[in-house]
Amino acid sequence: MPPKTPAPFSEPLLPQLDLPVNPYYTEKHHRLRAFVRNYIDTEIAPYAQEWEIAGQVPESVRLRHCQLGFAITHPVIDPADTGGIQQPGGIPFHEWDVWCGVIVSDEFNRLGWCGPMWGLGGGNGIGCPPISRFGTKEQRQKWLPKVARGEYRFCLGITEPDGGSDVANIKTTAERVGNIYRVNGSKKWITNGIWCDFCTTAVRTGGPSHGGISLLVIPLKAKGVTTRRIENQGVHASGKSDLNLWLATT
Repeated sequence: MPPKTPAPFSEPLLPQLDLPVNPYYTEKHHRLRAFVRNYIDTEIAPYAQEWEIAGQVPESVRLRHCQLGFAITHPVIDPADTGGIQQPGGIPFHEWDVWCGVIVSDEFNRLGWCGPMWGLGGGNGIGCPPISRFGTKEQRQKWLPKVARGEYRFCLGITEPDGGSDVANIKTTAERVGNIYRVNGSKKWITNGIWCDFCTTAVRTGGPSHGGISLLVIPLKAKGVTTRRIENQGVHASGKSDLNLWLATT
C-alpha cells in the first residue's frame, strides 16, 4: 500500500537531536535502521572507494543488494510485484511507511560515496516508480518482480543534450504507426544507462509543452539504440550515459 504517514520537513534532523523519545519512530524503524547501517558499514563502506575508482560495483554485490530487498519498487501495489523478495529488515509490506524510506535514504547517504550507491540501483529508483504508480497489473508484473530479483535493470530517460531538465521542452519524438512507436531522439546523463535493460523514456507524442509528453518503456538492447559512457567525476561508478534512440518499439 502507498505510504500515508505525513513527513515533516524537520524529520531528517530528529536522529541528531537530544530527544527522550522520537515522536515518529517505532521499534520497526529502529530495527530497520540497524539493519541498513550494518549492511552499509560491513558490505559497502570498506570497498566503496575501490568501486568508484574502478567505475563499477561488482555484479555479485549488486545481486546481493537486490536479495536484501533494496531493489523492490515502492509503493508496493501488490506483493506479487516484488518477485518473492522480502523488504529490508524483514519489514512486512503493509508496515512499510514513509519513515522506512527516509531511513534507508539516510543510511545510504551516510556512506559519502554517491557513485557506488547510484550504481547499485539509482536507475531502478527513478525508472520503476512510474510503472508501479501508473502501470497496469500486466506491466507491473512483467517488469517489477525481475527488477526486485536483479534480473532486469531500469533507468529513466528525461534529460536531453540541449534541454537539461527542461521537461516541458523535450524534443525526442514517438510516432505511433500501427501497433508500434517510431522513436527518434537523444537522452543524456542517464544514470545506469550503459548497463540497463529498459529505459522509462519521456517522449513527445502530442503538441508542445507538458501536455504532449508520454512515457514509453524502451528496451535498450533493441536495434537502433546506442549508448555511450560519460566519464562523470564524483559518480564514476553510476554508469551514466548518452542514449541515442532511432528505433521502432512496441
